[in-house]
Amino acid sequence: MQVYLGTARISEAAQPILRMLADENDQVRAWAAWALGRLNPSRTVDHLRALLQDSILRVRFQARRALDKKKKK
Repeated sequence: MQVYLGTARISEAAQPILRMLADENDQVRAWAAWALGRLNPSRTVDHLRALLQDSILRVRFQARRALDKKKKK
């Protein structure tokens, strides 16, 4: 559900998605980064930057894409 909210650009979705960034499942972390890339709150930038250090390439990739998307806005 949080991923759908990210697609819908509902800023209130940021808090539950931020909690997903700490999930032990790398797919959950990657989808959370993807969803945050579709939200505007600037408070998500530091969280996304932290994911650039994740041990899983997919998570780092989604975090980088999300940060790049925010730069364009």
